Amino acid sequence: MAASFATTAVAVFFALTFVAWRRYRWAAEKMPQADTCPYSLTDVFGDSHLVNVPHQNGIRWLTEVFSRSAEKFPHLTALQIPHTGESLSFAELDARAESVAAALSAFLTGPDQVVAVAMSQDNWQIVASHLGILKAGGTVMFLDTTLPDALVTHMLNDAQPVVILTRGQDKFRDLPTLDVLTLPERMPRREPPPWLDDPTQRLATIFYTSGTTGMPKGVECPHAGYVNLALSYADYFDLLPGMDATSLTSSLGYDGSISEMYSAWVSGCTVVMLTKEQIRSGPDLVPVLREAEVTVLFCPPVLLTTLTPTPELDLPYPLCRYIVPAGEAFPSALVEPWTRGRRQIINTYGPTEASTDTSRQSLRPGSPSQLDRHSPMSPTSSSRRTNSNHCPTGRLESSVSVGCTLHAGTATCRSKPSRSSSRTLSSAACTAPGTNAKSTSERSACTSSARIDTQLKVRGHRVEAQAVEDVLQSQFGEIEAAVLDYQNETLVAFVAAPSVCEGEISVVTPAPAEWAARVTATLAKQLPAPSIPTKFFLVEKFVMMPVSGKIDRKCLPNLSHLLRNAEPETEDNRWDTPASARNTGDGEVKVPDAKAGMDPECEEVLSICRAVFETPLGLDDGSRRGWWALDPHRTLGAETAIRRMGGAGPGAAQ
Repeated sequence: MAASFATTAVAVFFALTFVAWRRYRWAAEKMPQADTCPYSLTDVFGDSHLVNVPHQNGIRWLTEVFSRSAEKFPHLTALQIPHTGESLSFAELDARAESVAAALSAFLTGPDQVVAVAMSQDNWQIVASHLGILKAGGTVMFLDTTLPDALVTHMLNDAQPVVILTRGQDKFRDLPTLDVLTLPERMPRREPPPWLDDPTQRLATIFYTSGTTGMPKGVECPHAGYVNLALSYADYFDLLPGMDATSLTSSLGYDGSISEMYSAWVSGCTVVMLTKEQIRSGPDLVPVLREAEVTVLFCPPVLLTTLTPTPELDLPYPLCRYIVPAGEAFPSALVEPWTRGRRQIINTYGPTEASTDTSRQSLRPGSPSQLDRHSPMSPTSSSRRTNSNHCPTGRLESSVSVGCTLHAGTATCRSKPSRSSSRTLSSAACTAPGTNAKSTSERSACTSSARIDTQLKVRGHRVEAQAVEDVLQSQFGEIEAAVLDYQNETLVAFVAAPSVCEGEISVVTPAPAEWAARVTATLAKQLPAPSIPTKFFLVEKFVMMPVSGKIDRKCLPNLSHLLRNAEPETEDNRWDTPASARNTGDGEVKVPDAKAGMDPECEEVLSICRAVFETPLGLDDGSRRGWWALDPHRTLGAETAIRRMGGAGPGAAQ
């Protein structure tokens, strides 16, 4: 009996082992094949890859995305400009790009040479210049001539372009200049330049940052990442040739413009160029979108707040059937109205260093819209970055240089190659968007930390403005947009919330006391005390940056005349009280008295003293308290300066 039982047990053991082995073999056979793409790393495209765009099979260069569609759909519209009423077919735009490429052949002699474009974005020549530079094997760089001369000079010195393309301008800053208006419409097609060898190394574009954390820094973007980006859009969207059209709302000097143009061109669709005036026109933009039949609207979230409260009526489906916001967190208050009538919001995120997009998320009412919960998208390959400051090993940089397939982050200086430094990141080093990259020892590693370009220093505490703004926009449905700022030693929040306003807003007005108190109480349960705004102000609309379309933080309302006489204990005592007692949110603003009529130069000295001493000044409450009671040797210099400048010193307060 025992022998029979043992035999049965052994037989069952071997049978189960055999079944497990067979299941393992079956699972191994079903595993995805290894990624054989020469310029992608961790992810591979899905089974539906190239189903919508079979004519794009085998492309390696960004310029081929447009050229393949021009061969397939020569008579379909490639570019439409409602401002002038012009439209060009794929064949016409391709011919004009070839003309630019032929003219550039005399200037380009090798790889990665930069060609700068200095012209307004309201004509087809600027788009033809973009395509022509790529066809000629050059690296595209767009100059915003409205920037201060010092910034333009810095970018020119850093990029060192071999020629400047202009429109109707013979000379640009004594640099080699080519006026595209003088070129013939058609030129013989030329062979691709011999230096186009490796799409992971040859640069397609250079995009310069806004310079919020210093001077603008150039991000060098190779062809390979943008090729993957265009193909990922073809797989993700079901755009039909000749039927769909995308909006070009971003400046061509902003990396988002690549998504806006090539998401259409990869499928044989139209790009509709919108001017700055049209974008800022608010409701007047709606008929432009209708007439141009835009079906994919790329825009910053703040633009949607200016269009219409009833998009399902003013922009009926399929107009703007895809809303693709980028650049800022998407307010939850806008999700419900902009998803009515089968419309979809595809929130995208990604750093320039990872070829613009690394993740996408379809937003639905009631669902979270945090960028860190996005799902990774198809591979977008690598990038490199130029910076006139050498980045030592282990130092955190402000820009994001990670992505789902980012394989290298190279900090170089084009004008000083001897100071270049290269660090290679592991392909799976960091997949979460919104993190900073840090190289350590022989191996590369990524550490996650917040962006530092929106940090505010509040009495010695570093406050992540973006995190607080996300909470305001996601948890309070009435808030369409929110921006934090630190003025007069007070952390304030500017919000666009039309339903909260009890009257008309000229520029800025304090938020209703009851509403502000409710918001403050909610924030106190989730955020540390220094991160809770002391005051809330309602604004009618925010000023947007011309290049990226983001909210321009430098153009926020100046509250010095409202906050200069605020109670000094508001900030100090609030952090030492229970959460339930913090910030009554009365929203009241007192009329200034002690500093009324103070000379602006004197105010500048006071602001310097605040920054140095990090102590409330006695002038804030019109008494001799505060910093005048400190050690006289520390304050004598500032007091003397104020007296010499005609300001009100402690003696004047008597």
